[in-house]
Amino acid sequence: MEKSIHDLELIDFNNYTIWIIVDHNVGDGIDSLVEPIKEYTIDELNQHDYWVLIDCLMSDGTTFKGISLLKYYDNRLSNYSFYINNEWHSLFVKPAPDFVLEQDGPIPFCKRIKKDIKNVFPISISTDLKVENKIIKVINSIEI
Repeated sequence: MEKSIHDLELIDFNNYTIWIIVDHNVGDGIDSLVEPIKEYTIDELNQHDYWVLIDCLMSDGTTFKGISLLKYYDNRLSNYSFYINNEWHSLFVKPAPDFVLEQDGPIPFCKRIKKDIKNVFPISISTDLKVENKIIKVINSIEI
């Protein structure tokens, strides 16, 4: 059940909470292909990067969902895509290069969602993973 990362939707996470990258730079505008994994161990989480569902909380109390790349071995979420007002919005932060931040950094992100930067940041991003009959929570906070 491979999908382009561009076709991955929130509803896809209802049945499968973790999607693994199975191919990079596929071509035709597809950055990578992903497929769901049904069972995984902590050891397996430490070997790959995965796409996971995230819960987000802005500093003004607004909540919403999104997806993020999980680097479990670093306890880090990155490459955020948020679903706000029925649209997808990407957010990149340092160490992303300046040309990426000019397009999808904190300031353009706030403009696209029509919020003042002080109402967005700091933003809390978290995911819950069920691993080996335990719930593991990964939480990151983005401050600018």
